[in-house]
Formats: sequence, C-alpha cells, structure tokens
Amino acid sequence: MKIKNARKIILDNYNCNENSFVYFLHEECYFSIEKFWEYYESIATFVGTIEKSPEITRQITQSYQRILKEMIAHFDPMDVAVMDNFPENYPDYIERIDFALLAYYTDNLDLLDNEKFELQK
Repeated sequence: MKIKNARKIILDNYNCNENSFVYFLHEECYFSIEKFWEYYESIATFVGTIEKSPEITRQITQSYQRILKEMIAHFDPMDVAVMDNFPENYPDYIERIDFALLAYYTDNLDLLDNEKFELQK
C-alpha cells in the first residue's frame, strides 16, 4: 500500500468517514473484515518509514481507541445496537492491531510476520 493511501485510510477512520472500518463499527453496527485488514495494512505501511508524524500517530491511536470502545460496547447488555458479523475470535483481531501498533512505534517489521499469528487474512 502506498503512504498516501494509508494516510487517507487512517484519516477516514479517525474521522469516522463513510466506508471506513470505524464507520462500519459505529454507524452500521457491522464488523467489516475487509475494512479491518485495510486499517491494519494502513498502519503496517508506516513501519520502517520516515513518513511518521505526531499527527498520524495521534490519528492511529485515537481511531484504535474508538475501535476498542466499539468492541466493548458490543458486550454491553444495555446497548441497544447489536453488531453484525462480530467475529468469535475477536481477540485475534485485537492482537493483530496491537502488534501493528507495536511495530509502528518501534519500527520493527518482524512484529508483522504473518506466520506468528493464528489470524490470517
């Protein structure tokens, strides 16, 4: 993925723009596996590059916080929304983004090695 495209995906998720992973979680109550991987790959694109900035780091961090909050809300019995397509193996999805963030912060591409994960694209 090109940096320009990755920036747009991260910004779209940060702003909860239509067609982003965060948008699907929040507005459509739908866990889009396709949009999950798009978000994941947008973070991974920055690992080992000089293209990072405090702004993009903030956008990644805040969008990930929103994703986690949407997942937590899914388990709230008082929440009237029910998320469709929510994966039973949701911890595996969280793990993948956790490692993408760790790779982003440390510039360690080894943390993105697909063979280390049970969850595969």
